[in-house]
Amino acid sequence: LGLKANTAAGESGDEETDSDSTDGNDEESESRKNEGENTGMGNDGRKRRAKITNTMLLPSNVIYKNAIKAIPNNVSFRLRFIEICRLFPQTKCLENYILETIERDFGEDVEAWVARISYAQEEMKRKSRAGKTMSKMGSIGFLAKIDSNGTRESGESNTDDRPSKKARVEEKKDPDPALSLLHEALEAVPTAKMYLECTRFLRIRIRLLREYSPDGNNNTHQGDDDDDEDGQNDTSFLLYEDEDAESAAQRHALLLERLYANAKDKNLSSPSLTLDQVDYLLDNGKPTEAEFLLSQTLSDSNTTKNHVHLWLKWAELSERMISAGMSPSLPPVVILRRAFKHTPIHEREAHLLFLTNLMKSLMLRSSSSEREAAEKENELKGLFQQLLLLSRGSMYAIDDPTKTKSKEGDSIDEENESGEKV
Repeated sequence: LGLKANTAAGESGDEETDSDSTDGNDEESESRKNEGENTGMGNDGRKRRAKITNTMLLPSNVIYKNAIKAIPNNVSFRLRFIEICRLFPQTKCLENYILETIERDFGEDVEAWVARISYAQEEMKRKSRAGKTMSKMGSIGFLAKIDSNGTRESGESNTDDRPSKKARVEEKKDPDPALSLLHEALEAVPTAKMYLECTRFLRIRIRLLREYSPDGNNNTHQGDDDDDEDGQNDTSFLLYEDEDAESAAQRHALLLERLYANAKDKNLSSPSLTLDQVDYLLDNGKPTEAEFLLSQTLSDSNTTKNHVHLWLKWAELSERMISAGMSPSLPPVVILRRAFKHTPIHEREAHLLFLTNLMKSLMLRSSSSEREAAEKENELKGLFQQLLLLSRGSMYAIDDPTKTKSKEGDSIDEENESGEKV
């Protein structure tokens, strides 16, 4: 198998293009400067390139290179290779190489950026968990910690006449690589979709931080993991030095609000991004601000296309505010009437949604006088007639199977009661 793998690697190398061979020479020169996994920063400040240093992974690397040559423009396909790598040990350098190719070939792809941010956060969590494991093992035997006086925790002296070595000065590491990638993603792909993915990422972090300490004692740096042996719910890796969970949640909330403001300043908006911001405001107990955002977004719109969920959310929020004793800008009936009025009948699904919700809202609404009750009854009659017509019209919809064509391209013949073709 080893001979076959080496032969395959050699054949694959012969089939490389000139540009690929140039990249290979660059990687070899980098490997001579840096041993092991080249995932950090070099002395000259340039980003090191990932290098496959484990010879056992060379066949897998060859398979991956040939696969992305056959399927070059599918980022999901490449991400599947990372999932496979994580099923086996000692594949970190291959994962780094795959991520490097994704960064190189999909610099403007939202899915690729989201994957890189997610993997960066997973790496932060893995390192935090490994650090905690080593700290627990540090008091055992030869792994016992040594204090500044050269004394072990067990009380044994470790001093001798040998001169002490200078501690290696380590480069300052980024405390949160995932957030750094998030800012890079917004600069590289400043679209509403990218802002939506980033805001969702931050909202998940805020929720995890707030759920981590529900009793209000947010000092999670020294908490033990007895109740969470696998560390799945541990969010201490999201905290900066001397920071508790609530402070970290507030820091993420400020960043999230800044993203919403930047998207608005850049005129980057979408129904999904607006709904995301509305949900964030409601989660933080700000229904008035959420209602104002919806009204401001929809007031200048004369169409309901792609805004169906915004209108329904506005009507639902208005109803909730009235139930809570608050005063919304418009009652839900008025909102649904406006939405129903601006929805053409050929937008069938949206038209029926507004029609049924308007009927429900009218039936639940109490009448203060006989005149108002009569007006409501007449309006409900008209709406019910439209509902019947639309339901009857569904028999002659475009997607009716009796109107489709056969495999030969001829129309399916229908027969009347006498058996004649029509």
